[in-house]
Amino acid sequence: MKFCALPIFLGLLSNVLVNCIDESQTDATGLVLSYSPGISSTAVSIYERFKDRPLEGPSVILPAGPVATTAPISTDRLLSVGTTVFAANRFQNTIWMYDLSGEPRLLDTVGSGGLTPCSFAYSKNILYVLNCAWNFSGNVGTGIPSVTAFSVVPEDKEILKPLPKYTREDKQEDKGILEPLPEYTRALDAYESLGGTQIEVTPDGKFLLVAIQGQPSVGATNQGALLTFSLDGGIPSDEPTEVLSGINWFAAFEMAEFNGQTFIYVESLNDASVAPYRLETNGSLTPVGPAVVGPPQGADAALCWLYRVRNYLYGTNFGTSTITSWKINETDGSVSLLEEAAGGANGHRTFVKDPATNITISGLLDMVASEGILYVLEPSDNAPVFLGILVPMDISSFVIEDDGSLTFSSKTKTNQAGTGLALIDAPINLPTPVSE
Repeated sequence: MKFCALPIFLGLLSNVLVNCIDESQTDATGLVLSYSPGISSTAVSIYERFKDRPLEGPSVILPAGPVATTAPISTDRLLSVGTTVFAANRFQNTIWMYDLSGEPRLLDTVGSGGLTPCSFAYSKNILYVLNCAWNFSGNVGTGIPSVTAFSVVPEDKEILKPLPKYTREDKQEDKGILEPLPEYTRALDAYESLGGTQIEVTPDGKFLLVAIQGQPSVGATNQGALLTFSLDGGIPSDEPTEVLSGINWFAAFEMAEFNGQTFIYVESLNDASVAPYRLETNGSLTPVGPAVVGPPQGADAALCWLYRVRNYLYGTNFGTSTITSWKINETDGSVSLLEEAAGGANGHRTFVKDPATNITISGLLDMVASEGILYVLEPSDNAPVFLGILVPMDISSFVIEDDGSLTFSSKTKTNQAGTGLALIDAPINLPTPVSE
């Protein structure tokens, strides 16, 4: 049997697979990608996933520029569309674009047009970028966040170069595939030094949602905001059509469509809660129920990322190294707490301490899910820490049961730092990794 689809950029236009692969070549069902900042360089590490065994790899390591430290909240710096992958380097303020449909290759590298790019959204052949304006350490907003955008133009195969075989070598080059769209740029001057965290386009393509974290200092409260821009031909409105303000350290949000209605779920880090809203046709947000607290509030409450699977929401708690789950009422969009600490004994991790600063580093970070499996990025047990930012990570796998509960399946040690995950749902036949 063959899985066949269109050439890469037609695939981008339709969000379908962009490869034609004989199933007999591999029993892998797809890929998991991890964004890996290192001491001297940054990379995207690629792991193969299977139905009947743990992740394997990394089979390929893609260079993504010089070292790039990370904010613990901004984990959305990888985006896959078909077998095309975008990665953001916040130290260098660049965007890296790769093609994984055959021999892995770097397609393009361009400046992001702003400070510390941290999140992507893709719709109708446009890549939207949130430049979050964080300081180097990634713990305080500094400067003005902004939205920039790029068109993905048809590729000229003669200007593309294969990656050096599976190395971290930096081969940065602007090849003109990602074209800046200046008329799409929106400087978020009102939110200077408050930091951004996430950008998304609604499923119907009518609105662009931008999250402002609201953290000029660790003690800041209630300064986060969710901005809703209407899209006209893909171009954001000059000003937000709606501003949901007063969020207590905004971490992330998720979207869902039920019964022809779009719902937005807003996660507060400090409140350790998820609040449900209905997105109206004019872009306004209407509460559809109370905010529901997940993990216990207090010093350990630090909901970091939110991910939806069917009518369930999963939040990673950086403070207690737990996964919290909520159930969505598909009729009205409201939420209820499912499990404070999902995944049983394997849903709670070992804390590690930075010997240089004596600061305890816990932290489940990003999540992605496919084919009933939730993949979670977490620090390795008793792993060494470098300056509190570069922690060797594991990728744990959980089976998502019919009732939304999680059953631990396996753990894959990466022996690398990691700050974000992405998926490719295609049985790609990766080359055999080169031995060190």
